Amino acid sequence: RGGSCLESFCGWPAEDAVHRARAKDHPDLSPPGPFTIELWIKPKAELNADYPDSFLIDKKYVSDDDYQLILGPQDRYGQRALRAILGFGPDSSTWRARPFAFVQDRWHHVAFTYDGAGTGSFFVDGRPMGSERIDGRKSISPGSKFLSIGDRIGSLYHGFPGLIDQVRLSREVLEF
Repeated sequence: RGGSCLESFCGWPAEDAVHRARAKDHPDLSPPGPFTIELWIKPKAELNADYPDSFLIDKKYVSDDDYQLILGPQDRYGQRALRAILGFGPDSSTWRARPFAFVQDRWHHVAFTYDGAGTGSFFVDGRPMGSERIDGRKSISPGSKFLSIGDRIGSLYHGFPGLIDQVRLSREVLEF
């Protein structure tokens, strides 16, 4: 937002190619309890009504370990909703935010918090965008995949057409 950042591009169906930054797997990237994922995003014009899911963060791919943060497709009102998919070993669960109008060429701060006990909450530009509790959920299951920022890990890439900055993973539930 104040200098250099990651620029990601459309993926499938426009171009089935990698558009991401990558960090190799490390135990610090799989928090053993509560955590927060936050980042700044600035959508480009390619994030239009026809563009599907945009993977902001992916350390999960198709496994039942770790996490994904995805910006969903545009609804009929021109809004998109964030969703977080967390892996717990034998299976995964999905948390969904309320839809929000992501303005092109404007920075938006997005965050997802997980308390390590089933409650996930979303924030956009400091505003609460929904919280949900899924009973029986505890800490995520650590995986072995690398961390992908701005795109899906594997096939049918879904890059985020825009800019990404100040990505942070914290081992606590932060307040916004």
